[in-house]
Amino acid sequence: SGTIAYNCASTNGGGIYSTTTVNMTSSSDSQYSSITNNSANNGGGLFLSGTDAKLFMTGYAIIGTNGQSAPPSDNTVSGINKAKMGGGIYAESGASMYFGYSSYTNSETNTAVTLNGGVCYNYASQYGGGIYCNGYVSAIEIRMNSGNINANKTYNTSTSYGMGGGVWMNYSCDLYMSGGTINKNFASRFGGGVYLSKDARLFMYGTALIGETGATLATDSSYGNTAITGGGVYAKGEGGGNEDKRPRVFLGVHRDTGESISFTDLDSDYGIRRNYASGAISDIEYTVNNVAPGTGFGGGVYCEHACFYARTGTVGYNLA
Repeated sequence: SGTIAYNCASTNGGGIYSTTTVNMTSSSDSQYSSITNNSANNGGGLFLSGTDAKLFMTGYAIIGTNGQSAPPSDNTVSGINKAKMGGGIYAESGASMYFGYSSYTNSETNTAVTLNGGVCYNYASQYGGGIYCNGYVSAIEIRMNSGNINANKTYNTSTSYGMGGGVWMNYSCDLYMSGGTINKNFASRFGGGVYLSKDARLFMYGTALIGETGATLATDSSYGNTAITGGGVYAKGEGGGNEDKRPRVFLGVHRDTGESISFTDLDSDYGIRRNYASGAISDIEYTVNNVAPGTGFGGGVYCEHACFYARTGTVGYNLA
């Protein structure tokens, strides 16, 4: 346990800049390992760079502040990590993150360890309120067995920013969700829960959840994740025939090698549920984007030049 707090970096890694393993764990919510109240240009809480940079989170470990029911109102509140890109975490050049694991070789040999914390209540002014992943140089892997990526926010009055409230992924980034929750995140533009571009991929199986459980329709931003477009997930590729630059979203699939696909069921009570694509959030979209409430697209999922494959699980009770 221990706390890394009230640090500032002019470039990368307000709390920690790491090119090696970071292992965060704790056994109780009263004595927990935390990274909070830090700031930087990239990676307010943590900056991971290189193939040896690995993050493991178990127990009540938290980047940000746990237990928040809504994203931060702005970038001045206490308890947040903040940055332009990656309020909680910025990952690049082959880094990897494992939520609910104390070590990882592969899913067959490593036993999951419950994570009650996660990446929560962080703020980015451009991309990736919770996590920003740039797989341009080398591929990035995120494996989430348990834990939360909740109540993060990316907000900007420019139409070029405000994307990926929970997670932002670009180029060769893979997010494997066998459990855990991405919920209550906010993007002032696209991708309230998860934003994918280029050839980023999202795999959901087991008890993975983007949004929240329940069998009633989301009606406003108090439900699930929120954005103008793609309340739960926003996936946009390059188009123009660039098939290898199409992001992919898989439900009920745990592996795609390009030659074969491996299946693991996604429970029907989980999936992408009760998210909200507003069309307009506060006064920004009236003055800058010229859209009105109720004109959002993709309450659950928005795909443009992207691939969506749903074998099991539920995409339901979302509203646009």
